[in-house]
Formats: sequence, C-alpha cells, structure tokens
Amino acid sequence: MESNPKFEASQDLPNFPYARFAELIGRWCWKSTDPNVSPLPPHIIFDQARAYTSAILQGDPDSAAIIKASFKQLFA
Repeated sequence: MESNPKFEASQDLPNFPYARFAELIGRWCWKSTDPNVSPLPPHIIFDQARAYTSAILQGDPDSAAIIKASFKQLFA
C-alpha cells in the first residue's frame, strides 16, 4: 500500500485555540502540544507502530519530529 505525500495547503492548520473553542461550546477536546502529532492509543501493538512509522516516513516533511513526539507519548 502506498501513501500520498503531505499536501501542505490542505493539512497545515492555522494557529488557533481549538481546544479552548471546544470548551467554550461545551465540548471536550484532546489537547496536544504539537498539532502534527495525533494521539496514539494506549493499546497500540508493535506492528501498528511500525506501520504508522513507515507511513509517516513516506513523504511527510516533518517525519522525524512526528515520530520523536509520538514515541514520547508512548513512554510518558
């Protein structure tokens, strides 16, 4: 399975307090320190982590920083 490289114009988000906005309208939101890193599930297995890493390495310009932050999440 191949992936498409990151298309900056559609994936870069403006600096906006999304979590605060969610709270203002009565919703809950996961607060992340890095908008490029999605939260990993606590029950992730090795094969899933390997596939995640492989997908990110195929064309994302921020791949090294994303992988580093993701592994920090796992061991935090």
